[in-house]
Amino acid sequence: MKKFFSIVMALMLGFSFANAEATRIYCKATQGWWTDGGAAVGIYTWDDGGTAKAAWPGERMAPVEGEEGVWYVDLDLSVYKMCIFTRVNASGAIADWGAKTADLTIPTDGKNLYTITSTSAVWGDPGAAGEWSTHGGEEAEYLLLGSAPSMGAWQGDGAAKFVNGLAEVTVPAGDCEFKVVPSDWNWDNALGYAAVDAGCSSEGISEGDNGNIKITLSEAGTLRVELKDGKLCVTFSAGAGENPQPTDKEYLLFGSAPSMGAWQGDGAAKFVNGVAEVTVPAGDCEFKVVPSDWNWDNALGFAAVDAGCSSEGISEGDNGNVKITLSEEGTLRVEIKDGKLCVTFSAGAGENPQPTDKDYYLIGSAEAIGGTSWDGTKAVKLVDGVAEVTIPAGECQFKVVPAEGANWDWNHALGAADVNAECSSDGIKSGDNGNVKIEMAAEGKLRVEIKNGKLCVTGNFVAGSEPELTNGYYLIGLTGWDLSAINPVHKFAASEEVEGEFVLTVTLAEGNTIKVVEVENDIIKAWFPEGMGTEYTVDADHIGERKIFFRPAGNPEWANFGGFIFISEEQTALDNTSADVKAVKFILNGQLFIRANGSVFDVMGQSVR
Repeated sequence: MKKFFSIVMALMLGFSFANAEATRIYCKATQGWWTDGGAAVGIYTWDDGGTAKAAWPGERMAPVEGEEGVWYVDLDLSVYKMCIFTRVNASGAIADWGAKTADLTIPTDGKNLYTITSTSAVWGDPGAAGEWSTHGGEEAEYLLLGSAPSMGAWQGDGAAKFVNGLAEVTVPAGDCEFKVVPSDWNWDNALGYAAVDAGCSSEGISEGDNGNIKITLSEAGTLRVELKDGKLCVTFSAGAGENPQPTDKEYLLFGSAPSMGAWQGDGAAKFVNGVAEVTVPAGDCEFKVVPSDWNWDNALGFAAVDAGCSSEGISEGDNGNVKITLSEEGTLRVEIKDGKLCVTFSAGAGENPQPTDKDYYLIGSAEAIGGTSWDGTKAVKLVDGVAEVTIPAGECQFKVVPAEGANWDWNHALGAADVNAECSSDGIKSGDNGNVKIEMAAEGKLRVEIKNGKLCVTGNFVAGSEPELTNGYYLIGLTGWDLSAINPVHKFAASEEVEGEFVLTVTLAEGNTIKVVEVENDIIKAWFPEGMGTEYTVDADHIGERKIFFRPAGNPEWANFGGFIFISEEQTALDNTSADVKAVKFILNGQLFIRANGSVFDVMGQSVR
């Protein structure tokens, strides 16, 4: 116990210990196919920037005395968070002996032993299977230790226990610092500010002394700390900004739908435990969250919407209202968290409303989901919003399409433009006609999940190289219709003269078919115009080097070119001495040239419209 209190005092006073950042990581490999020939276990680790601690196959781990097939190494997990366990020789210069695991994230929740479970030999990719556990017995219990009396006031015997991964305590007004510590008081595995997950935590959290978590409450309130996969969700009910977490007694959901009062106060929906859930008809709906004393200075509208936890398709309505549009009747759920609104709804998020597992299918070029003919009878139905199939190594293209019987609604299909990069694996590209395009490194699982009208696509994909195309608008169609057909030099530049307009100089030939696409993170996110068969075919009057003007918002005067582009009537290499051109003085822009037919151009060949 004296040792424990000396450690606590050292942490509070800022003293450090040698190897304080080192965490011991173990690997167990007892299968004969791994141990044959006296093979050992190595570990290849790298940091967030991809820099390895040692060249492949890494460094040899040390054997644990008295434990057959168990090896260990001490690592600084603040630097090295990823690893691959490798099969190596037991002595001499380290060498790769042909087996390894997949890429692994090293846990920070006390699990420190990786046990290889593959009973049959796995050479090379995708790597031997295994699972994480805690070396030496059951997983450690965790305690909430900190400055508040409810968490021990830095006295270990008063720390709050976690129950089912959750600790909830009352904290007085003012500053409070704390950490989450395993019950064996192994401070190498303590969780502090670096472990806070901002995505599920309240605002107003900062780093305290010695990496502690620090919060400041304007009044006594409840602190809730949840442990999830080695990360901490830290939420508290007072002190986070000017709008503390409201209660169901004082906030109402008030808006245009009948279920929220149709702008009549006595029909507003009440919040229960910070949540209001109502049915909303198809069409536009506007609303605000208003305190029950009808103090509009404290009303929460569009400015309070937290995009990180809300559906897409939310916009600002009249007077700062939250505005949504549902394509069909659906459920609206509004949750208040630390003065912010999480707004989610089950239909109407843009042109692709949230689908259900009853009518969406995964269809594509792999045999398991349709084959080269995209046979709909082989398509895989999404169950609870998820489809998971095994597909072979190599390229595969697919979409997620709603269907009723033999009727496929391709207008609402989800493709590359609908992939959410944040929940998807690397290596996803845009394929033909907006398909999702992947290349499987080996035969394995493809998993596709729909969330709020977006696709989470995961699997063992071949990671693409750094994007050749920077984000922006590009001309497409001259040589093909997928991402690889885009020439990087065919990127539109913002016009210096017209806001919202973009310009590109390009050489066109008769019969070329063209469109404009928006590229983001090496994926085609939007087409101008959308749909198949909407491309513009270049005629004989628009060949040669031309300026193409593009407006993402469209221009009805450009209908002859599809509504989004305009091709200059004259080639950019304009002959100013031509017999049918005469010059006129133009004070602001230099010279204009007027052709005999009356069309007017500046010295750069740009049409003056």
